[in-house]
Order: sequence, then C-alpha cells, then structure tokens
Amino acid sequence: ASLTSLLLQGKYEAGAFMASLLTRIAHLAMHSSPETQNGNADDDHASPDYWKLARDLVTSRDIQTGPYMSLFTRALLNEYQQLQQGASTSVAPSLEARVSALLKHIDQHHPHELSQGIAAVLKENANTDKNAAVLQFVQRSFTGTRHDISGDATLLVSLQHTDPTMRRMTLHQLSSYSKAQRAKIAGDRFIGGVILSRIEDEDPEVAHAALSLKDLSALVPDQHALGAALLRVVARNGTHNTSGFGDVALTALQQAVPLAMSRPDLFQACLPPLLSLLFVTDVDRQSPTSLDALTRILKDAHTHPLFANARKSGPNLPHFIGQVVTTLATNLTAHQE
Repeated sequence: ASLTSLLLQGKYEAGAFMASLLTRIAHLAMHSSPETQNGNADDDHASPDYWKLARDLVTSRDIQTGPYMSLFTRALLNEYQQLQQGASTSVAPSLEARVSALLKHIDQHHPHELSQGIAAVLKENANTDKNAAVLQFVQRSFTGTRHDISGDATLLVSLQHTDPTMRRMTLHQLSSYSKAQRAKIAGDRFIGGVILSRIEDEDPEVAHAALSLKDLSALVPDQHALGAALLRVVARNGTHNTSGFGDVALTALQQAVPLAMSRPDLFQACLPPLLSLLFVTDVDRQSPTSLDALTRILKDAHTHPLFANARKSGPNLPHFIGQVVTTLATNLTAHQE
C-alpha cells in the first residue's frame, strides 16, 4: 500500500498504473481460484488470496480506488466472460458466487461505478454471443435491484441516459415491476435520488412517467425532498401552455395531496395550486385523463380535516367543489393574515 500511495502522489501516471493493477488483480483472482486450477496450480501462483486483496482495495482508505471501480468491474466481467467462453461447461457455481459477492461488495461502496462498469461491458459486446454470458450473470446477481438490466445498461444508468426516450422506457420498465419487485427496490437512496431528478425532467413525457410510478412515495425514501420536488413541478408547469405540461402539473399535484395528508406544511403549500386549478380557463379543454386526475385530487383532499365542513355538504361533486373553493379561500385569507 505504501508503494502504491507513493505512485499516486502525482509524480507518476496514476490512471495507467491503477488500470494495470486492477486489471491484473482481476485476472489473478479468477485464474488462481481452485475452480480454475484443475489441481495443477503452481504453489507460488495460487498461494496469495487475490480475492481478499480485491475486497480490501474496494474499501481502501490509503488508496483512492473509487474512480477506478468502473474499470475494475469491467475487468472482472470480461475475465468471467472469457472463462465462460473457454470452458467446456459452465463456470463453476462456487467461482460465480465469488465474483457475484465481490461485485456486490463494490455495490455497497461504489454503486454508480459498478453500474457504469456493467453498462460499459454490455455496450462493448452488444449483439454478440459474448454479451449473453455477462447479461445472464448480471441478471442472476442483480435482478430487482438498481443494477437490474434495462436495455444495454443497468436501471441506475438508464434512468440517467442522455436520450429522453431511454429514460422514459426505463421508468415504464420500473412501473411494470410486480409489487414484490418494487418492494425490493423501495428505499434504495440511489434509485430514489434519480427518480427525484426524473420527476423534474425537462422532457414532459419523462416527468409524467416518473410521476405516474406506482408506489412513488415508497420508491423515494426522502419524503421531504419528494414533497418539495412535487411542488416545484406544479409551480413550474402549472402555467405552461406547452403540450404535455398541464398533465405533468396535475399528476404532480395528485401525488402531492395524499402525501400532504400527514404534513400540514406541505398541505398549506398545495392549497394555492389546487385553488388555481379550479379556475384554470382551459380546464374544459383538458383531456378526460386530466379531468379525472383533478377529480381524484379533490377526493383525496376531501379526507383532510381542513374540509370537515365541506364533507357535511354531501357527495354531490359540483356542490362539494363550491364548498372546497370557499374553504380554500377562507383558509388562504387566514393564512396570509
């Protein structure tokens, strides 16, 4: 470690050195394992525990290896793919378990770099037989997580793709997950952070896809950040005349109101846009979907204690809307005073 630290002090080409070091360690770890030696290993070659060395490098404080974990991931997967191609049978399950455990160790400390490394290998081997082995291995190791495969990359990478079509398709994939799959990924702060960005995406179709995710509040663990993002979307898009932005604002408000049931501060912030939506001049020209969304928003708001008097008026929706408007106006006036 001291020699490596010296090399990384800037007097030498750190990038080239680390690339060579990590690539070599990936090779030695794979080829010094009992599963690849067939009982004929050279004692000097097989004796070091390269797997332990690899794990230590992932979490090293003496050597800043984080920026190189994408390259290390690529090296490991390429070595795995070469072994798979060269073997008369599948790679031994015990060796596959070693590789999978090391990748998951990288994931704990450098998740973005792991995703980038997986995506790079899939892109390098796109539309080839080589890709199949890596693809199947990654799916076995990471299905239902932030590194689940989406297109030619992982979920985490595809959600940040430069092409809005790819971002939207990935969100649709996430939305198609079963309840059990969504529960597995719920609470992942990295996925949650990326979904927050997609909620405020510059492309209205991407933003709408993010806002339409099932269990959105479970997928984004930071509820305060989610509420703030939803209100920013409403404020920014509510006055847009551009096609698509009206639906984005309505869907954002639809997500915000239920979230605000237990958040008085957030509910107060929802009142002005909710009130303004009731008086938008082109509401009648909105799509039926948008009108349905507005109706659901009002029904959600109906359960809030603020509308106790409005609830007493009965289920008649036009009359209820009138009561809601009166209640909102009274509350806003009192709040401003």
